[in-house]
Amino acid sequence: MEDFDTHFNAPWYGYSRVEDFYHACSPKPVMENIDVPTLIVNAENDPFLPKSCYPIKEANANKNLFLEIPVAGGHIGFMTFRWKGIYWSESRASAFLKDLM
Repeated sequence: MEDFDTHFNAPWYGYSRVEDFYHACSPKPVMENIDVPTLIVNAENDPFLPKSCYPIKEANANKNLFLEIPVAGGHIGFMTFRWKGIYWSESRASAFLKDLM
């Protein structure tokens, strides 16, 4: 993936170095500013993101960040249906919001 980003994505978006592209696209530098409860879900088996991308330190430092790392889910997956055709990710987000009330 890094080769693709180096030769395509970074230049396409105006970055001369892939490291600059990654830094600009990462939410990590601004996560300390999140001041409303926010659920972040990163699957452990995401094939595109190395573990260094997971905002563990940032979540631990901000009481408004709730990081969950389920074992499975892929990159944008969580396609498992629960009941009535509702995706797991939808039911999890709904439960998170209900818990806030």
